[in-house]
Amino acid sequence: MSQELVIVHNSEYDNYDVKDIGERYPSHSVLAGQTMIKFVDSFETIEQAQAEYPEATVSHDLIMPQNTFDHLPDDEDY
Repeated sequence: MSQELVIVHNSEYDNYDVKDIGERYPSHSVLAGQTMIKFVDSFETIEQAQAEYPEATVSHDLIMPQNTFDHLPDDEDY
């Protein structure tokens, strides 16, 4: 289980979120192989986030991975 912590600005709430983007969804998931994005914590300032998670990478221009559902059929659910 790998962990890659990043600190990103959340423009919707004007705060800083710490997220873990280090894992992939397991093979039994409908998102198998895609990047798992886990919310870890949130802070009012970047300094607070860095103090609590000094190992996290601060990213001002990180493009978060986007999960796709193109591989799923368009059939109706049963």
